[in-house]
Amino acid sequence: MTTLIEQKKGLSSSVLKTIAIVLMVINHFSTLQWFSPDRVGVLFYIQWCVTRIAYPLFVFLQVEGMAHTRSREKYLLRLLILAIISQPIYGWALIDGPLTTRSFNVFFDLLAGGLAIEVYDRFWKSNKVAFFVLLAALCVLSVKFAFSYAILCVLLPLLWYVLRDRRKLQMLLTVPAIPVLVALMFYVGYGVPFGKPSFFMLSELCMIAVIPFMLLYNGQKGKQLPKWFYYGFYPAHLLIVALLGLL
Repeated sequence: MTTLIEQKKGLSSSVLKTIAIVLMVINHFSTLQWFSPDRVGVLFYIQWCVTRIAYPLFVFLQVEGMAHTRSREKYLLRLLILAIISQPIYGWALIDGPLTTRSFNVFFDLLAGGLAIEVYDRFWKSNKVAFFVLLAALCVLSVKFAFSYAILCVLLPLLWYVLRDRRKLQMLLTVPAIPVLVALMFYVGYGVPFGKPSFFMLSELCMIAVIPFMLLYNGQKGKQLPKWFYYGFYPAHLLIVALLGLL
């Protein structure tokens, strides 16, 4: 007797991952001179706001993955290896060269978020002092080593993970949490002086637009491509951006 598995309405993790990847690629290619504000005008600013959704989508998928993975150690180790491999290409493509220390690629951010979740599970119930000390250490690390999303990359995934079984509260608290974490990211993480916020700072508030995608998530994996594709795509597309930047 054949058992039919009913497909739930909504978006699977595979679809959400694809959306995040497409938005990330658009944003990274917008750094090339052909797509500068002088050439494409207001379209540059529109895409910059829209593509802010990419990172929180990756974080949301990470939270879901951390809750269900069979081996967190292997998952975190993969993130570390990919972060190290991707860093020279990231620096070459988007910052000021392969040896840059001005900014570190998004795999370091995801690693920090994953470690925050692991620290929570290991110490929250048994040793809250150790939990807060280690969490503070991750926040300091994210600032000192110039992770792309600084403190936000530690606290946002932790917030979503803690509330993963309380979806309505998770969505509700995301609305005030994003502005607070963005302010911490810029004023503490990046050391931006207090004053009139820039467009790029305000654009990060568009991360709140991730909420509808989270609500549409149906809890299913969907049709998955091989893991090596998802992990290898990041340095591969950055290499293309770097090479195009030479033209």
